Amino acid sequence: MKIQLIYFTNITNYAASMLGNLAQMCGWDVAFKYFPDDALEDDIANALLRARPDLVAISIKTFERRLGVQVANIAKSLGMRVVAGGPHATDATDDLVALNLFDAVVVGDGMGVLPDILENFLALEGQAITGKRHQNIALYSQRLFDEEQERQIRESRMYTVIGSLGCPFKCTYCATTRQVGYLPVEHIVESIEKAKEKYNIEWVAFLDDTYTYSIKKLRQFHDLVRERGLKFEYQEVKTRVDCLTDEIAEELTRNGVEEVSFGIETTSPRLLAYLKKGCTLEDNYRAAEICRRNGLSMRINLMFGVPTQDADDYEITQRYVEETQPASITSFYFTPFPGTELFQHCLDNGYLPKDWSFDNFLSLDMNQREFKGWRHTRGILRNIDYDMAEQYLSKIQRFEERRIDEIVMRAAESADEEPWVVVGARKYFFIVLERLSQRKWKNLLGCYNLVEDDFQPRKFEHNIPYVHSENGLKNAKNVVVTLHKGHFYEKVILPRLRETMKFKGKVISASTWPSGYQAG
Repeated sequence: MKIQLIYFTNITNYAASMLGNLAQMCGWDVAFKYFPDDALEDDIANALLRARPDLVAISIKTFERRLGVQVANIAKSLGMRVVAGGPHATDATDDLVALNLFDAVVVGDGMGVLPDILENFLALEGQAITGKRHQNIALYSQRLFDEEQERQIRESRMYTVIGSLGCPFKCTYCATTRQVGYLPVEHIVESIEKAKEKYNIEWVAFLDDTYTYSIKKLRQFHDLVRERGLKFEYQEVKTRVDCLTDEIAEELTRNGVEEVSFGIETTSPRLLAYLKKGCTLEDNYRAAEICRRNGLSMRINLMFGVPTQDADDYEITQRYVEETQPASITSFYFTPFPGTELFQHCLDNGYLPKDWSFDNFLSLDMNQREFKGWRHTRGILRNIDYDMAEQYLSKIQRFEERRIDEIVMRAAESADEEPWVVVGARKYFFIVLERLSQRKWKNLLGCYNLVEDDFQPRKFEHNIPYVHSENGLKNAKNVVVTLHKGHFYEKVILPRLRETMKFKGKVISASTWPSGYQAG
């Protein structure tokens, strides 16, 4: 028997890799398939026909529902059994069951019920199945990849892991399960060890919602990493402002963590209470000072267009940004998702459009040019002053842009004395390209993306040509990198430039942290 796991956000999906490993342990052949949001019907059908699975399992987020339903329809037309899972299946179960399209809809954690589903898949009759955690929690660290996914891991040299499941806090906009569980530290370390041996990874990204929630678990993990002599660099870790102390910050920096991301959303005391964040304005300032004191790069997320959000709320947040100057700011418009307290509040109080439908969630059309991602496109909730939201979002963006411009332009002007290329990845890479494209450069040859990501370019406009091969650097005398000169740069990026790409010229950093423009 064969199962095909389908998803839509990234080529590598953590949940799918766990479920795939478990399915293989149950004796099934496993295939994975990522479809981008602009996938054509013929491409979907051909992919299913090539794989010819007995069972198709689709992971669906609410904003992916249209594509998920499209794939399910095609799979059913080909005579395949189809099961749905993921956030939308969990938080809007009735919506998917009512379609009479899926043979089962899994609500919650699928790991504990997958073996039964595989054994009885021919007897499924469209029911909702309540998920549960697998009794062997070690399985959450064991994963399976196909050749394409393995290639991406090897090329990016980055591996994602999870140390904990769920989040105990009660933010009204978040649908993450409140049931917290910790994976055994030894199993996390073993999974990283195996990834280093097999894929030569250097960069580990933790997907935990609150990485620093338990200093006891942190120390256990870091102690075992040191005991095993395991060497790797951290991608930014996520946490809350009230879950960072000097003691925790020292633990992070001592073990190589350089960047911390906070879902601040707002610093307004009134709005923090409304969102049930469980933290205060003072907590936010304290976290910024702790980061500064301990040399941690602070990255924050801010939310605009929240019900009841007013000018006073925005002013308090703007003042916080100007006073603390985070290394990076991600601003987005609030979108209510099913399964959250705030979604129900929007539904009960007339914020959702009268004609809203999951068929095209909140009428945001991803095929329109102005669509820049689900959280970066102005929403259409009723009774929200989006003009005010956009005004303050623009103020904060302009503040950040002025700071970035000064750093980026100094780096570019230095590089432009000879032929040069921009090298980087992820959001800040595209921000730099956007800023550079506003001027004409004498010697700019193009840009090289270290980690290919189809989603990011949709958020930014630039006219700088892509260098599609590492050989494209052979004519460059200078390289501007969009990463700071920290541990990851020294141990991963610089060796890749020097040894893999054979670049012998000057490397110039255009990062905003720790101190801006650096040449060397």
